[in-house]
Amino acid sequence: MSTATNVSLTQKLSLTQIAVLSALMVEARELSNAELAELAGTPLTGEDRVRLVAGGLVEERRVGRSYAFQLSQQGWSQGLAVLAEQAQGKGAAATTVRTLLHGLQRALAARGVDARTFFAGSTDSVGSANSAGSTDSVGSTNSAGSTNSAGSTNSAGSTAAASAEPTRFAAANGAAAPRQPAGGSSGGVPRVDTIEQRIRAAYAKLATEPAGWVSLADLRDQLADIPRAELDTALKWMAVQPGVRLIPVANQKSLSTRDREAALRFGGEDNHAFAIEES
Repeated sequence: MSTATNVSLTQKLSLTQIAVLSALMVEARELSNAELAELAGTPLTGEDRVRLVAGGLVEERRVGRSYAFQLSQQGWSQGLAVLAEQAQGKGAAATTVRTLLHGLQRALAARGVDARTFFAGSTDSVGSANSAGSTDSVGSTNSAGSTNSAGSTNSAGSTAAASAEPTRFAAANGAAAPRQPAGGSSGGVPRVDTIEQRIRAAYAKLATEPAGWVSLADLRDQLADIPRAELDTALKWMAVQPGVRLIPVANQKSLSTRDREAALRFGGEDNHAFAIEES
């Protein structure tokens, strides 16, 4: 796609384009036009669709006779700045929105967290201080309840939060988060990369076609030896990567008890199906 068509930060967007960008960012997942109509108050069609897709902020995927959309890497890296520049004018409302969005940009940059990670629902605190005043990058505690100033945990006090660490430090420009070496930690907690490799292998075994949907219930059965909290952390980490999709089943009445129990709460809703596109 030619960069000549990219949306500039100062280019005026329509209200529909602003609403769609905001919804895609807040939901941090792929949305169908039906979902956009509900969440943003409007579907993405016509000139609005052409401009956001050709402008590089949004990616689209054909689904039957309609489309589904998600923010592109450029959309994630520039989305807040683009939205902030739409709030022009000297009125109190425009000034408030612009100030809030610029402040959010600065806060995320200061913490080394990108917009994708933030809106995907990570609630882990970064840089919790211990009683001695040193910073613990993970903020976890050992079995005695004291804070580990080196930022690591022992085998008795390790939690799934440790495996979530890579998601916190994604660069503010939308680059992927730092990756840990494959293999378990010294405390026996599998790292995100190790679990991700197993998820991808299990998905390849279950999928009946390229980028085909696999139920989370089937995926969990394949990975039953991995603690649920750690598997959920890895699935959430993968869900915000390009080419990985995690969605709810539209027809909730069709779900079995097994499907409901295997659901992953993410993006404000229960998700039941998982797919990985070929790179």
